[in-house]
Amino acid sequence: MRTDDVEGRRARADAVLAAAGGLIERWGYDKTTVEDVARAAGIAKGTVYLHWKTREALFVAVLRRERVLMLEAVRDGLAERPGPRALFRHLAAALLSRPLLRAVLLNDLGVLGRLAERMRAGTGWRSSFTDYLDTLREHGAIGGEWDERAQITLVNAAYLGVLTTASLMPEDVRLSAAEQADLIADTIVRTLGLTDGDDPAALDRATDAYFETAFAVANRELAEALGETR
Repeated sequence: MRTDDVEGRRARADAVLAAAGGLIERWGYDKTTVEDVARAAGIAKGTVYLHWKTREALFVAVLRRERVLMLEAVRDGLAERPGPRALFRHLAAALLSRPLLRAVLLNDLGVLGRLAERMRAGTGWRSSFTDYLDTLREHGAIGGEWDERAQITLVNAAYLGVLTTASLMPEDVRLSAAEQADLIADTIVRTLGLTDGDDPAALDRATDAYFETAFAVANRELAEALGETR
């Protein structure tokens, strides 16, 4: 397939996925139909099925697109401010700006319905994140006696705990999105005993390498969801 054909197909698919994402945010996955998506995108229902064979495949593509958009924001943030704490902070800030991904993290069945379980089942990120934690430990940047399972649990607990608690707080005392992102990053830093270690530049390189791996995986999975790898 020629480059211009791929770009044209991606642009058309992107418009459909943006429309579908907006409908899921508003009505939830279980109440959003392919007919709704086609109407919102201004195309025929059959055109949607030219891109995706099933309704679930369409909405999986929506969430994969959301993840790529989130990571693009993280990439821009890391370009200005690198390092482990910055990574956790940029991830939190980007996540807070993507309601559908926040719904995945919080297992919000009202928004994602059965799709939440499908998206949370993925474990491909664990290996690269474990390698990243190993590198931080090798450079003396992580303190304490927690093993990898506990450290991964603590990182997830920081995101889940702050986002869940903030959503339940009265509006007059609720932290802003920026404050929530800072709190998540600071909680991870304090809980893991994260420091600059013996080589801050090596930590920055490890952070960039981990991010690039995650970004490549996200882009590959989106390409698969768009049928671009056939």
